[in-house]
Amino acid sequence: VLSLSLAVGAGCAGGGTGDDDDDAATTPGTACTPLTPTLSVIQTAIFTPQCALASCHDSVGPSGNLDLSSATTSRTEMLDILSEGTFNSANIAIVDSGNAAASFLYMKITGAVGISGAQMPDTGQTLCADKIDAIEAWINAGAQL
Repeated sequence: VLSLSLAVGAGCAGGGTGDDDDDAATTPGTACTPLTPTLSVIQTAIFTPQCALASCHDSVGPSGNLDLSSATTSRTEMLDILSEGTFNSANIAIVDSGNAAASFLYMKITGAVGISGAQMPDTGQTLCADKIDAIEAWINAGAQL
């Protein structure tokens, strides 16, 4: 079984580019611009500007061996692949296709109790509700490319 891990500590800095004004620096759940729940939209609006940063999840030495620099790579490295990070001491899939609630990625961006490491993104700025909703809907719909 393949395993990858999401960044759980320091190393990522800055908020990236894009619509950072939509995200809540300290207020999780704040609404922002609704997104179509497709990987191409999520990649453009979230993964590329807020996750695929130098020293985070870029293609050069990606943190936790998770490269989120392109839609194809993002899906390949997450879909039904066990994370080395844990939820309540059990390794789970980074993206459990069809089940966001059981996906490490979803738990990391929502700051689920019992998840190892810090809430992502580790930029000091949590994702707004609409971005989280788009990721949840994409996973629940089968995490298609």
